[in-house]
Amino acid sequence: MAENGTRLNVAIPMPSGKRTIFIIGVLLMSASFTAAGYSGGVVLPTRLAEIGSMDYYAIISSMSTLGMMLVLPLVGKIADIFGCKAVAIFGIVLQLCARIAMIFIADTIVFMVVYAASSIGGGMFVTAPYVMIATVVNAEERPRFYGLIATFNALGALVFPLVAGAVVDAGFTTLGFVVYAPLCILGGAAILSLYPNLKGRPNSAKFDLLGIILLVISICCIVVWLSLGGKAFAFTSSIGLALLIVGIVAVALLIRVELKSENPSIPIRMFAKKRFTSAFLCQTLLACYSTCSAGWVIVYVQQMMQGSSTMSSTVTMPQTIVIAILGVVLGGYLGKILCKAVPPNGRTLHGLCDRSRSDLLLPDTNFSYDPDMGRNRSRRRGFRHRSDRIHSFLSE
Repeated sequence: MAENGTRLNVAIPMPSGKRTIFIIGVLLMSASFTAAGYSGGVVLPTRLAEIGSMDYYAIISSMSTLGMMLVLPLVGKIADIFGCKAVAIFGIVLQLCARIAMIFIADTIVFMVVYAASSIGGGMFVTAPYVMIATVVNAEERPRFYGLIATFNALGALVFPLVAGAVVDAGFTTLGFVVYAPLCILGGAAILSLYPNLKGRPNSAKFDLLGIILLVISICCIVVWLSLGGKAFAFTSSIGLALLIVGIVAVALLIRVELKSENPSIPIRMFAKKRFTSAFLCQTLLACYSTCSAGWVIVYVQQMMQGSSTMSSTVTMPQTIVIAILGVVLGGYLGKILCKAVPPNGRTLHGLCDRSRSDLLLPDTNFSYDPDMGRNRSRRRGFRHRSDRIHSFLSE
């Protein structure tokens, strides 16, 4: 570490003061994502009722995740070309501009398109905090800071729905869409001024354009069929059946294309691994619960129970409080476990894999035997047993 507090063993060294400001900015940017999503969920039913579009709540609310889901596979490639900071800042600006535009829009279709644009903007920076933090802190510090990111995400989801609900109850419905703005403005300013625009290394792997197109077609057809079926058309009408068939065929083609792709957007082969499949299913169930609690339960409280917007904003409090606490506790705990279990030169996923591979391949006879080297060799053997377990865990 240099005299001014700059860490020298990180990808992007920063003086201690600037590093602190930058990390705070990243945490604010991360919190702005959940604050925008959850506060928007509180405002959306009231706003749609005002413009007479409540019948389309299902499809419009799905835009908050649909745009993000479609853009996420592209973010890595775009960041390699234009730089991580440029993509994140563009996403922040796009989301904020879309939210401001939603204040003045009263047409259902236009509102839905702009809401999707807001989701696309959020998807362009939702993963950036993890990438940026990893470049300015040591490997052993990362789990703790990842826990802080989870905690700030929870705080954004805890505080700003209450603020948005109070704004709506005060009669300023549309302003609830932008109550999160101070977070993204302050966070974006810190990142823009302190973080270099890192670009990825040139990659010869072919971009999976066909996979992305099939993903968009399949998701859009199924979402439209589920959301508008029974309203704009019957589920079993010619339009409804056509949407369903096209969606299913696109899913089948997507699986076939991704299995043959050298650089797949959707890692279909990973589903052969039990741990990945289990984690995927758990995340799917969590997403279903989070979507329902942040969407339809709010509608139930506001329209069926005739509750206020502020009251409806409290339905997500239990989960966000738990996430806020567990984010810090588990982050610190995992950081300590990682430091104890793995030597300093193996505290990244890449290091774990490389070290375990080298330990498996290099025989003990490569070391000359003397007392000092004997102690080194015994430590290496100790790491070998741990790396075998780590390598087995990662490859299941």
